[in-house]
Amino acid sequence: LSDGRVASNVETSVEKKIKVNSVVQFSNNLYYNSDAIPNRGPIPPKVGQETTYTVIWSVINSFNDLRNAEVRATLPAYVKWQSQISPANENVRFDADNGEVVWTVGNVNSGVGYNNPPREVNFQISITPSLSQVDQSPILVSKPTFTAEDSFTGKQLQISKAQLTTLATEPNFKFGNDRVTQ
Repeated sequence: LSDGRVASNVETSVEKKIKVNSVVQFSNNLYYNSDAIPNRGPIPPKVGQETTYTVIWSVINSFNDLRNAEVRATLPAYVKWQSQISPANENVRFDADNGEVVWTVGNVNSGVGYNNPPREVNFQISITPSLSQVDQSPILVSKPTFTAEDSFTGKQLQISKAQLTTLATEPNFKFGNDRVTQ
């Protein structure tokens, strides 16, 4: 009300800026029948015989650019790094001292995996099972974790995935072909 007790219109507005983190998808898969890197060895894995597998890491990013993206995982002592990487220009390194695999993805533009192909890397590992692993599906890759900084919000993003065992995640891989035999 005004001084004369006459109603008057008051208009107000409030402005808020909301920053939303990018929606990132990170997949962690294991293939025996890989197009990128051919594998060898018995399926199911046999004691004393080497079997190779291909690990496939893939990143899809929605609407904000990402900076300093990387993926880290560890290989158990009984898993061997095979030095096969596809595509060869991806920055993947293996530290034999601590069994850590690191993929330095770098910058990931918005729309990767939507408007164009996902960022992806394939690398080969192997296992020569021991008698203590008979009837088991040994762990091949532990603690795969994707991290990056959202360039718009400035927030650190992190996605952790389940460990990979000899139970390959590829389509049509038969259950039971993951268990070590004699």
